[in-house]
Amino acid sequence: MRGAPHGAASHRNSPVSTICPEPSGERLPTTVARAGRCGPGARPVALCLSIALGLAACGAPMAGDGCNSQGYLCQDASTALECREGVWTGLPCRGPEGCAHLSIGVTCDTSASMEGDACAASAEARGICTQDGSALLECRRGTFVKTRSCRSCVEESGQLVCRT
Repeated sequence: MRGAPHGAASHRNSPVSTICPEPSGERLPTTVARAGRCGPGARPVALCLSIALGLAACGAPMAGDGCNSQGYLCQDASTALECREGVWTGLPCRGPEGCAHLSIGVTCDTSASMEGDACAASAEARGICTQDGSALLECRRGTFVKTRSCRSCVEESGQLVCRT
Protein backbone atom coordinates (compact mmCIF):
# COMPACT_ATOMS: atom_id res chain seq x y z
CA MET A 1 0.00 0.00 0.00
CA ARG A 2 1.10 3.55 -0.59
CA GLY A 3 3.31 5.05 2.13
CA ALA A 4 4.33 1.71 3.65
CA PRO A 5 7.92 0.45 3.50
CA HIS A 6 8.64 -2.65 1.39
CA GLY A 7 7.29 -5.77 3.14
CA ALA A 8 4.82 -3.76 5.22
CA ALA A 9 1.07 -3.30 5.26
CA SER A 10 -0.48 0.00 6.20
CA HIS A 11 -3.97 0.87 7.43
CA ARG A 12 -5.40 4.36 7.89
CA ASN A 13 -7.53 5.73 10.71
CA SER A 14 -6.34 3.48 13.50
CA PRO A 15 -8.08 4.96 16.53
CA VAL A 16 -6.51 4.29 19.90
CA SER A 17 -9.82 5.21 21.46
CA THR A 18 -13.22 4.85 19.90
CA ILE A 19 -15.28 7.99 20.44
CA CYS A 20 -18.99 7.43 20.25
CA PRO A 21 -22.16 9.46 20.87
CA GLU A 22 -24.41 8.55 23.75
CA PRO A 23 -27.86 7.14 23.00
CA SER A 24 -30.45 9.72 22.07
CA GLY A 25 -34.08 9.72 23.08
CA GLU A 26 -33.66 6.89 25.59
CA ARG A 27 -33.58 7.54 29.34
CA LEU A 28 -30.68 5.57 30.70
CA PRO A 29 -29.17 5.51 34.18
CA THR A 30 -25.76 6.58 32.86
CA THR A 31 -27.30 9.65 31.21
CA VAL A 32 -28.86 10.63 34.55
CA ALA A 33 -25.58 10.07 36.40
CA ARG A 34 -23.66 12.07 33.80
CA ALA A 35 -26.12 14.94 34.10
CA GLY A 36 -25.65 14.83 37.89
CA ARG A 37 -21.89 15.38 37.46
CA CYS A 38 -20.58 14.08 40.76
CA GLY A 39 -17.60 16.42 40.57
CA PRO A 40 -16.23 19.15 42.82
CA GLY A 41 -18.83 21.82 43.44
CA ALA A 42 -21.41 20.25 41.16
CA ARG A 43 -23.56 18.43 43.72
CA PRO A 44 -23.20 17.49 47.38
CA VAL A 45 -21.46 14.12 47.85
CA ALA A 46 -24.49 12.66 49.66
CA LEU A 47 -26.72 13.49 46.67
CA CYS A 48 -24.27 11.88 44.26
CA LEU A 49 -24.00 8.81 46.45
CA SER A 50 -27.79 8.50 46.69
CA ILE A 51 -28.08 8.85 42.90
CA ALA A 52 -25.44 6.16 42.39
CA LEU A 53 -27.16 3.79 44.83
CA GLY A 54 -30.52 4.51 43.24
CA LEU A 55 -29.17 3.74 39.79
CA ALA A 56 -27.79 0.41 40.95
CA ALA A 57 -31.24 -0.48 42.27
CA CYS A 58 -32.87 0.51 38.95
CA GLY A 59 -30.87 -2.12 37.10
CA ALA A 60 -28.53 -0.53 34.57
CA PRO A 61 -28.45 -2.19 31.15
CA MET A 62 -26.18 -5.19 30.67
CA ALA A 63 -24.87 -6.96 27.57
CA GLY A 64 -27.72 -8.99 26.07
CA ASP A 65 -30.50 -6.69 27.37
CA GLY A 66 -32.84 -5.11 24.85
CA CYS A 67 -32.46 -1.47 23.74
CA ASN A 68 -34.45 0.81 21.47
CA SER A 69 -32.02 3.41 20.11
CA GLN A 70 -28.53 3.53 18.67
CA GLY A 71 -25.69 4.63 20.88
CA TYR A 72 -23.14 3.76 23.51
CA LEU A 73 -22.74 3.85 27.29
CA CYS A 74 -20.29 2.55 29.86
CA GLN A 75 -21.39 -0.58 31.69
CA ASP A 76 -18.36 -0.22 33.97
CA ALA A 77 -14.81 1.18 33.87
CA SER A 78 -13.61 -1.46 31.38
CA THR A 79 -16.71 -2.27 29.30
CA ALA A 80 -18.77 -0.17 26.90
CA LEU A 81 -22.21 -1.16 25.64
CA GLU A 82 -23.36 -0.50 22.09
CA CYS A 83 -27.02 -0.70 21.12
CA ARG A 84 -26.84 -2.86 18.01
CA GLU A 85 -29.95 -4.29 16.33
CA GLY A 86 -32.06 -3.85 19.46
CA VAL A 87 -29.59 -5.55 21.86
CA TRP A 88 -26.87 -4.11 24.11
CA THR A 89 -23.53 -5.58 22.97
CA GLY A 90 -20.53 -5.55 25.32
CA LEU A 91 -17.30 -3.99 24.03
CA PRO A 92 -14.08 -4.56 26.02
CA CYS A 93 -12.15 -1.34 26.73
CA ARG A 94 -8.86 -3.01 27.71
CA GLY A 95 -6.63 0.06 27.19
CA PRO A 96 -5.47 2.22 30.13
CA GLU A 97 -8.22 4.82 29.54
CA GLY A 98 -10.97 2.17 29.83
CA CYS A 99 -14.53 3.33 29.26
CA ALA A 100 -15.37 6.94 30.10
CA HIS A 101 -18.19 9.44 29.72
CA LEU A 102 -16.85 12.73 28.39
CA SER A 103 -18.58 15.87 27.20
CA ILE A 104 -18.16 14.61 23.61
CA GLY A 105 -19.75 11.24 24.41
CA VAL A 106 -18.52 7.83 25.46
CA THR A 107 -14.91 6.75 24.85
CA CYS A 108 -13.68 3.17 24.84
CA ASP A 109 -9.91 2.66 24.79
CA THR A 110 -9.36 -0.24 22.40
CA SER A 111 -5.56 0.08 22.31
CA ALA A 112 -5.11 -3.27 24.10
CA SER A 113 -7.82 -5.20 22.26
CA MET A 114 -7.18 -8.83 21.42
CA GLU A 115 -8.19 -11.08 18.56
CA GLY A 116 -11.82 -12.12 19.06
CA ASP A 117 -12.80 -9.04 21.10
CA ALA A 118 -15.99 -7.29 20.07
CA CYS A 119 -15.56 -3.92 18.34
CA ALA A 120 -17.93 -1.02 17.75
CA ALA A 121 -19.79 -0.44 14.51
CA SER A 122 -17.95 2.90 14.31
CA ALA A 123 -14.63 0.94 14.17
CA GLU A 124 -15.71 -1.32 11.29
CA ALA A 125 -12.89 -1.83 8.73
CA ARG A 126 -10.39 0.01 10.96
CA GLY A 127 -7.26 -1.62 12.26
CA ILE A 128 -5.16 -1.70 15.40
CA CYS A 129 -1.84 -3.28 16.28
CA THR A 130 -1.81 -5.92 18.99
CA GLN A 131 -0.26 -4.67 22.20
CA ASP A 132 2.91 -6.73 21.60
CA GLY A 133 3.15 -5.49 17.98
CA SER A 134 3.10 -9.00 16.52
CA ALA A 135 -0.13 -8.68 14.51
CA LEU A 136 -2.57 -6.36 12.82
CA LEU A 137 -6.21 -6.69 13.90
CA GLU A 138 -9.14 -5.30 11.93
CA CYS A 139 -12.73 -4.79 13.02
CA ARG A 140 -14.88 -7.02 10.82
CA ARG A 141 -18.57 -7.65 11.46
CA GLY A 142 -18.27 -6.51 15.06
CA THR A 143 -15.19 -8.57 15.98
CA PHE A 144 -11.44 -7.85 15.89
CA VAL A 145 -9.85 -10.42 13.57
CA LYS A 146 -6.17 -10.98 12.90
CA THR A 147 -5.52 -9.91 9.33
CA ARG A 148 -1.74 -10.08 9.34
CA SER A 149 1.19 -11.35 11.38
CA CYS A 150 3.96 -8.81 11.82
CA ARG A 151 7.57 -8.73 12.88
CA SER A 152 6.57 -5.33 14.24
CA CYS A 153 3.34 -3.36 14.01
CA VAL A 154 3.43 0.36 14.80
CA GLU A 155 1.51 3.53 14.09
CA GLU A 156 3.42 6.02 11.94
CA SER A 157 1.93 9.34 10.83
CA GLY A 158 -1.63 8.17 11.47
CA GLN A 159 -1.20 4.86 9.62
CA LEU A 160 -0.54 1.36 10.91
CA VAL A 161 2.57 -0.25 9.51
CA CYS A 162 2.99 -4.02 9.72
CA ARG A 163 6.58 -5.03 8.97
CA THR A 164 6.81 -8.66 7.90
